[in-house]
Amino acid sequence: MKKLNVLIANLLALSVLPAYSQDVKTEKDSTTASIKIEELKREKNMLEKQIVTEDAKRNQSIAGVAPQTLERLNDKQDSLCLELRSKLLSVELELSELVPDKTFEIIANQLEEMAGKK
Repeated sequence: MKKLNVLIANLLALSVLPAYSQDVKTEKDSTTASIKIEELKREKNMLEKQIVTEDAKRNQSIAGVAPQTLERLNDKQDSLCLELRSKLLSVELELSELVPDKTFEIIANQLEEMAGKK
């Protein structure tokens, strides 16, 4: 019986330990997440500026250059623009995973306010 009590006490102690360690991790995780969010926002702004710059270079016609060469140059420029947009999409997806979507909360609050006014 004594062994059973010790075993139960140990199991209870072990069940409390993860809850305590989770609180400590949450603080570190939130700091890390906020740093990551700021980095991603800076990268997003940089990519958006690059896209505008590179889009301006698309479909250019240069006098004295063969049509086949222009087509290759335009294809390369299109590929570059597509790659930048792909990177931007990846950054936006990563941001959306880190930043909680508050749309549901906003709608729920508005519904509560509407219900309270009636």
